[in-house]
Amino acid sequence: MTSQDRPSPVVRLSNLIRILGRIVQDMRKHLSHRFDSRALCILLPVVLSTWVFAALVLATWVFATCSLSPAMAQDREPDPQDTRGWSNVVEKALREGTADQALEGVNRAIAAAPDLSQLYLARGSLLFRTGKIDESLPDFDKVIAIDPKVKPYLWQRGIALYYAGKFQEGLDQFQVHREVNPNDVENAFWHFLCAVKLKGLAAAQKDVLLSGNDERVPMMQIQQMIQGKATVDQVIAATEKNKRLVNGADYDRFYGYLYIGLYYDAVGNRAKALEWMRKCVALGVPGYMGDVAKVHLDTLEQRNAQPASPNQKKGQWVSLFNGKDLTGWTPKIRGFELGNNYAKTFRVQDGMIQVRYDGYEKFDERFGHLFFDGVYSKYRLKIEYRFVGEQATGGPGWATRNSGVMLHGQRPETMTIDQDFPCSIEAQFLGGNGKDPRTTLNLCTPGTHVEMDGKLFKPHCTNSKSKTYHGDQWVTAEFEVLGNEVIRHIVDGQVVLEYQRPQLDPSDANAKPLIRDGMVQLELGTISLQSESHPIDFRKVEIMVLE
Repeated sequence: MTSQDRPSPVVRLSNLIRILGRIVQDMRKHLSHRFDSRALCILLPVVLSTWVFAALVLATWVFATCSLSPAMAQDREPDPQDTRGWSNVVEKALREGTADQALEGVNRAIAAAPDLSQLYLARGSLLFRTGKIDESLPDFDKVIAIDPKVKPYLWQRGIALYYAGKFQEGLDQFQVHREVNPNDVENAFWHFLCAVKLKGLAAAQKDVLLSGNDERVPMMQIQQMIQGKATVDQVIAATEKNKRLVNGADYDRFYGYLYIGLYYDAVGNRAKALEWMRKCVALGVPGYMGDVAKVHLDTLEQRNAQPASPNQKKGQWVSLFNGKDLTGWTPKIRGFELGNNYAKTFRVQDGMIQVRYDGYEKFDERFGHLFFDGVYSKYRLKIEYRFVGEQATGGPGWATRNSGVMLHGQRPETMTIDQDFPCSIEAQFLGGNGKDPRTTLNLCTPGTHVEMDGKLFKPHCTNSKSKTYHGDQWVTAEFEVLGNEVIRHIVDGQVVLEYQRPQLDPSDANAKPLIRDGMVQLELGTISLQSESHPIDFRKVEIMVLE
C-alpha cells in the first residue's frame, strides 16, 4: 500500500471509534440479561473506562504510525512517492550517523520517480549537511528546474551557494527569499555575508536587508550588529539573558553563538570565529542549522590549517608558489570583485609569478593585490623579484619601478570594491632609474601606523638604508615578522629597516570597520603581492613559520 491510498489518521481513528462503540453496545445488552440494574450500574462504568483507555492507546498508535509515514512505522524504505517519509529518513540518518545508507535509498527513490522535486531537496540537504557542498547544488537547482515557483523558499540553496563561493547567486537567492519571509534576520545575515565577499564590509553594512520584527532571541541585536549599530558584547548580553530551552536544546545561545562566529569570520578575526563556532557546535543543537554550524566549523578548521606545508614544517623554508599556477592565491583589483583577475594582471609563466598590463588600455588607478590564503603572525618571508619592461600607460609617476609586499594585511573579503590598498604594512620594492639613488624595502602604512624608538610613528612612507638596485637584476628581500613585537626588512643579509607594534589607524576610513572593541594592534594578517602599474616578476616566495 502506498502512502496515497493508505487511510489518513482521522479516518482510521473514526473507524476505530465506531468498532469500539458497537462492542460497548453488545456488552451492555449481554450484561443486562445476566445482571440486575444495580449490578449493571457498577460493572458498566468499569467496562467503559477500560475500553476508553484502550481507545486512547490505539489512537496514539494510529497517529504515530501514520505521521511517521508507513515506512517509518514498519522500519522499511519509504515509497518513492512518499516525500515526507524521505525527509524523515534523512533526519533520522543524520541523527544516527547512517547518511551513506540514506543517500543510497534516496538515489533509488529518484531513479524510480525522477520528477519529484522534494526528493532532490531531500538529497541536496543530506549532501550539504554532510559537507558535500559542491555535490548538493545540482540537486537544489533541479528542484527549481522541476518547479520554478519554489525558488523563493529555497534558503538552503542560498547557504550552499555561499559555501561554494558563488556569492552573487547566493545574494540573489537571499534577496528573493525575503519576498516570502520578510521578518527573518537569518536571511538578512546570509545576504550580508555574500555582500561582504562581493563588495566589502562597509558596503555590506549599508545594504543590510532589514527585517520587520524577528521575535527570536537575539535576532534584532544581530541585525543591528551587521549594520554596525551594535557590538558583539550587546549580542552576547541578549543571548545570555535568556535561559529558555526547547525540547532540551538551548536555541537562544545556539543562534547567538552561531552568528557571532559567522560575523567574526566575515570581518577577518579567525581566532574569535573559531572560538564562537566551537562553542556553538558544542551545544549539540539538532536540525539543519546545527549541521550548518558544523560545516562552517569544518571550513574554519581547514582554513586555519592552511597552508598545510608551512604549518606542519615550522622552522623550515616552504614555497608559497608551486611554480605552475596561482593555486592558493586570490587577486583583488580595485574596481573589481574579489577573485576577478582583470586582463590576466597576475599570471604564471616560465616558472614565475608575473605582473603584466598588456591587457590594459590605460592603468586608470587599478591597483591590485594577489593574496595568499591564510593569515600569519610570526614568520620569516623571502621573496626574489625583478622589474622588467615599461610602466603601463596612465600609471602614476611615483609608481615607476615600484611594487611591494603587504604584511599583516586585512582579509581581502573585507575590502571595499573601490579600495586601492588593503590596510597593512607595506614593504616597498623600488628599482633605480640607472643613475639616481633610490632605496628599496622602504615602509609605507596604508590604514596603519607603527612605533619607532618607543614612539608612535605616523609618516606614511619611510626610507630604508639599502643601496640602489638598477636595471632588471634579481633582488632577494627578506622580512622577519614577529607578531605585534617587531618587523625587520633585510636585503643582502643586512637589516635595513626595523620598527615595532604595527597597528590600525583609527582615523583611516578603511581601517575603522576593522577595529573591534578598541583593539588596534595587529598581531597577524594576510600576505599579498602588489600590482602598481610597473611589470614585475617574482620567482621565489618562501615562508618559514616560527610559531
